[in-house]
Amino acid sequence: MAHSELLVIGATGVGLGLIASRENADAQVLLIDRGIIPGAEFVNALVPGDGWDAAPSSSFAKSVYDELIARNILSNGRIHLPAISPVLYERMKPLASRIRLSTEILGIAATASGYEMTISDAGGISKITAASIIDTTTARISRPGMTFASKAFNVLLDAPARDFSEIIGQHGTATVLPCRFDSERILSLPLAANDGFADARRKLAQFWKERDEALRPWSLAASAGAFAYTVTDKRTEIAPSWLHLPSAAYRNITLAIEAGENAK
Repeated sequence: MAHSELLVIGATGVGLGLIASRENADAQVLLIDRGIIPGAEFVNALVPGDGWDAAPSSSFAKSVYDELIARNILSNGRIHLPAISPVLYERMKPLASRIRLSTEILGIAATASGYEMTISDAGGISKITAASIIDTTTARISRPGMTFASKAFNVLLDAPARDFSEIIGQHGTATVLPCRFDSERILSLPLAANDGFADARRKLAQFWKERDEALRPWSLAASAGAFAYTVTDKRTEIAPSWLHLPSAAYRNITLAIEAGENAK
């Protein structure tokens, strides 16, 4: 049975920061994620974030931040979301032996020395043990019971070919957020806490049908594959040596990475 001193759940910003900060440590660290997209709490949820003018100070987060600028993905405090994941994938390569994607947690049981996890991946069902667990997912998938202040459904807007006006700001119940390029914006539509994707799409369709004149030249280009959450609790103890450090609690992906690097 495989054993790790620390099991990190979620290839989130905080999750990547956690394993990057322990790259040369003696302790064994393993990161698992049910999906395949690093930083999905921002990228898949179409959350551009803010606070980009302040560079993180930790080494791994700062290197990601600098690369985003060098590749023209980040400029003047605005980010091109789709281009973040390729940068993170490259940064994950040296850590690949410590990362297992497309891996689902089926159960967690306490043991005398920590925890035993039953997991499922392409190889089937197996068990691993860990002395401690840090769950960095928004949904707290290791023990469901997430808390959040607000929830939204975000969509990517595409500008008309010419003669369009700036639309950043409030439009009825929705907010339009800036992106790196003038031809793209993020529309954030607030949801009720119990709304699912069917509800979100229905509300989006109704909003778009009734949108104001400023939005009419714009098109819906893509919708988020995950909801955008506002999370205020950055650290919660689930059980002894089992923490919840949600990456979505931070203002942008690099600040989340920095929080993971600095986590104790």
